[in-house]
Amino acid sequence: MLDNLPTSFADLAALKGIMVGHLNICHLLNKVDHLRTVLSESAIDLLGISESWLDESVADLEINIPGYYNIRQDRNGELCKSKGGGICVYIKEAYKCIKFDELCFCDRDLECLGIRLELPKTRKIFILNVYRPPAGNKALFQDKLHSLLDCTLLFPGCEVMILGDFNLDSTDRLSIDSRYLRGIANTYGLVRAELGPTRITETSVSSIDHIFTNREDVFASFGQILHGLSDHNLIYLQRKKLKLKVKTQFIRARTFRKYDSNKFCTELSTVDWNPVLSLEDPNEAWDAFLKLFVPICDKYAPYKRIKIKGNIPPWLTTDYFSASDLRDHLFRVFKRTQSPEDHTAAKRARNLANNLNRNLKREYITTKIWKIHQTLRPYGKS
Repeated sequence: MLDNLPTSFADLAALKGIMVGHLNICHLLNKVDHLRTVLSESAIDLLGISESWLDESVADLEINIPGYYNIRQDRNGELCKSKGGGICVYIKEAYKCIKFDELCFCDRDLECLGIRLELPKTRKIFILNVYRPPAGNKALFQDKLHSLLDCTLLFPGCEVMILGDFNLDSTDRLSIDSRYLRGIANTYGLVRAELGPTRITETSVSSIDHIFTNREDVFASFGQILHGLSDHNLIYLQRKKLKLKVKTQFIRARTFRKYDSNKFCTELSTVDWNPVLSLEDPNEAWDAFLKLFVPICDKYAPYKRIKIKGNIPPWLTTDYFSASDLRDHLFRVFKRTQSPEDHTAAKRARNLANNLNRNLKREYITTKIWKIHQTLRPYGKS
């Protein structure tokens, strides 16, 4: 079955309709740069993340992805002391989603983030991003999940999608886990996508990431993508309704395309700053400074309306993309062969891509800071 899977995230971009996905990423902050390229290539509209490992010390800005907004549910209280967990959802800015508190839950047995997607001329659509901690109590997980699903019954005719890492293996159709998953489907009128193995390691092959929906008629396809971001495959569901068009985004920013630092500095040196220096009130001095300084800035670096392009971080180069492609290829090879040698090669390629991204990012930021320093140098000490 693995041989028939799409070979890259770019394959998803060619599919029409709304794409909803889920990925157990196992530490989002460390992989957010890679995730930016994934979302840029795949054009996924909504991506649920489990095992984000986020807490209140991580700001939203640190995990921001241009073109998407994020709804997150971090572990809190006593749960923060244990490693792992945490869930969130990335949503394209063209779509309106709200967090639906009645479908949200977080404890040691179940983590669930429920959102309501609003589409034109469409009934309510509820999307549940689910994660079951492997050390949690299965019986309590089942009871709590049933309580959440009971809430959806209060909205007759609504559409329900459930995606996540259940840590319930359906590889053996006669197992207790498989029977429970079928029980969920039968009780709530759901259909479970038959995805095949979704997590392959050196020692195990399991199908623990699942997709459920109550409206099989509005979905065109489902599947999974092999990659090297984590040992879980990305699972996805393709809804038939056409994608909403993303509005082109513009920002107002200064353009330095024709900026001449020598002329800029020369003109600043001819300004009479005594009216500013003679004022004792700092607010008045600041206003007086701006009246003299801003017109000169506008002359050499005027404001313009600039179009925002893409989600790919500016420091990534063709070398990185080659390393990233090699990483994903070797992980696909390993997931087919389960060979220790192939696993070692895949991990080596993953470390190479991670180190290359880290070094390119450091070099990019250092260069930016150096350029700013050089620009400000005439006004400070050498």
